[in-house]
Amino acid sequence: MNTYENTSGQVKLATQETIRVKWSSGTEPPKHKAPVHTTDCHHHIFSSRFPLAKNPSMVLGGDGNATADDYCALKRRIGIERSVVVGAAAYGTDNRCLLDALARLVRALAASRSSIPAFPMPS
Repeated sequence: MNTYENTSGQVKLATQETIRVKWSSGTEPPKHKAPVHTTDCHHHIFSSRFPLAKNPSMVLGGDGNATADDYCALKRRIGIERSVVVGAAAYGTDNRCLLDALARLVRALAASRSSIPAFPMPS
């Protein structure tokens, strides 16, 4: 494992890989390594398996997919372990794409509204 020296001592760094990732140019990891537990605090998942809302404010180009697997590959390349997935406005109030992504990605879950039904945690 790589380490980063800071004023309080040694901090472990997440492992990075050289890998081609959809929607990202290049294949090399960043020159500066991210400390362990670095968090991408806002990203979306898109899947053509789920219908878009009427007149979505934005749509993804290409094949319309930026899947949980694609995002996991990006996390491996840049060496981060944590992320916050956010429902895309393109789906309106239909959260099936988000729930599908959470089923693949989740280790912990937080919701911003009490009206959201409980999500079963994977075992």
